[in-house]
Formats: sequence, C-alpha cells, structure tokens
Amino acid sequence: MSSLKFLKGRIKSIKSTKKITRAMQLISAARLSKARESLDISIPYTNAMKKIVTNIASCSAVDLPIIKGFLGEQKHLIVVVTSDRGLCGSFNSSIIKKAKEHCLQIQSLQEKFYIICIGKRGYESLRNYFGSEVVTSLPTSKQVNIELADSIAEEIINDLKLGKFNQFNLIFSKFISVIKNETVNDKVIPCKPNSDSIDLTFEYEPALTEMIDVLMKKYVTAFIYSALLENAASEHGARMTAMDNATRNAKDMLHNLSHKYNRTRQALITKELIEIISGAQTI
Repeated sequence: MSSLKFLKGRIKSIKSTKKITRAMQLISAARLSKARESLDISIPYTNAMKKIVTNIASCSAVDLPIIKGFLGEQKHLIVVVTSDRGLCGSFNSSIIKKAKEHCLQIQSLQEKFYIICIGKRGYESLRNYFGSEVVTSLPTSKQVNIELADSIAEEIINDLKLGKFNQFNLIFSKFISVIKNETVNDKVIPCKPNSDSIDLTFEYEPALTEMIDVLMKKYVTAFIYSALLENAASEHGARMTAMDNATRNAKDMLHNLSHKYNRTRQALITKELIEIISGAQTI
C-alpha cells in the first residue's frame, strides 16, 4: 500500500504542476498578443528614426564623431536586455552567452568596457562573471512604454556626454515568430551609414551641431524602445512554448503513472484474492 500511496502522491503533485504550467502558458499567450501589437505599431517610427540618422551618417559633409566614429582609445558600453523571471527555456541564456562573447572579444583587444543590464537574469549572471564591469541593473516592467525607454536613453546619453564610452552596443532577442527568436548585437553608436545612399547632401535648420543632442536622444530612445518590445515579445513567446512543452510532459507523466498505479493496484488485489482462496482451500 505504501507504493500505491507514493504513486497517488506523485499523480496529485503532477496534476497541480500541470495546472500551473497551463495557466502560465495562457497568461504568456495573452501578453504575447499585446506585445506583438505594440511592436507592430512602433516599427514604422523606429525604422524612420534609424533611417534619418543612418542617412546623415552617409553624408560625406558630416564629420561628427558620434555619427562617423571615434579615434583614439575605444571605450564600450554594452546594454544587455534580459527578463526578470525564468521559466522561458533558453531565452535568457542565449542573450547572456552573446553578451559574454562580445565582452571577451573586447577584453582580448585590451579595450575598456562596462555593462548596463536591463533585467535581473542578465545582471545576476554577468555580475558573477565580470564583477565590477557590470555597473547597474534596471528592472523591466510588465508593460513596456516609451517613458521607460526614454529614462534609460537619458542615462546613456548623460554617460556619453561625460565621455564614459564612445561605442554603444545593444544585445537583445529579436522576435521572429512564436517559436523562434534571434539574439542580436546591434551597434547603436557610432551610427552605421546607409549602404544604399551614396554621397547624400542635406540642409539643416537649425545647424546639425545644434540639434544633434535632441536627435541622438530620440535615436537612442527608438533603439531602446524597439529592443524592449522585441525582447518582451520574444520572452512571452519563449515562455509560452516552454510552458506548453511542460504541460505536454506532465500529461505524458500522468498517463504513465496512472497506468503504473492501476497495474500495481490490480496486482495487490490479485495477491489478496490468491491469499483468500489459498486460505479457504486449507480449511
């Protein structure tokens, strides 16, 4: 009977776990739908802002370091976007792996860098690996909004003005589909020239040097906001997939344990019947 009691406990435990994983799957599906809607709305603005700055970078008359690049000692800022929670498969580990590879490459060149983490998972892992090079952790919110992106961009722009870095890379997960995402490493500063534009000329009002601060703030905000939305959609998709797999595994385990429980119970009943019949024959 102890074996039956143990199997019954296992079945009850797995049923409870299955309810939790199923609920998490449904919650992630609902959040994914909202995240994809926000992402689709933001794409036209983000692409337009990136196009403006990359077109300026393609203009031969523009000679601003923040646009064209920097000479001398290279100092890097790496912003790593992960989630605050786990249970989303290899979502966080893929981003952390990409960040480590990039940082180790910078170390091999003997160049300085520091890391800002958005999300607890990245901070906990990278802090253990790189120590003081990870300077801060910014929590993600359940609802990504432009105010969050703007506050992060303002901190980054302030660091740029103080000369803490002259190269800025953003590492996050790009949403492709519910079951697929891609970890990307985007260089934000200096800006990449538009390869489709050749020797463009623009007239600026006011002068580009006067409006570059506002333009770069909006440019960095657009990058951060896009990365947060992409990351949120990828996280919910990964968690939904992981919880769906967990639910399926729970169903399989329940089937096998129920089968084992029934066989064990039947064996015990048969044994008891045999003992009763054997006892009756001896009388």
